[in-house]
Amino acid sequence: VKPRHHYIRSYSQYTLLGHANRVKCVALAPSERYYVSCAYEDMAVSMHDVYSGKEMTSFFGHEDTVIGASFSLDSKMVATTSRDNSMILWDAVTGRQLFIFD
Repeated sequence: VKPRHHYIRSYSQYTLLGHANRVKCVALAPSERYYVSCAYEDMAVSMHDVYSGKEMTSFFGHEDTVIGASFSLDSKMVATTSRDNSMILWDAVTGRQLFIFD
């Protein structure tokens, strides 16, 4: 199976505000409608609309710094990992915790 390539034809650059410290993780939803981000020493992840920059929801539940985030292929769930050695699966629409893996 030959891999599909997506070429960037044009882009816009924006400065988005919201984190007090430098951003260390960003994940773009496969739908390319939303992204999640976390900053150095944050224990939460913020989800924003790509087009408006508006914060849609925040995911709170980790007891230590969040170190990574990823969307499911259908963009309906977000998984986050933390230095507290846990992974939390979230409903991306409601912001509700679905599962905590320790």
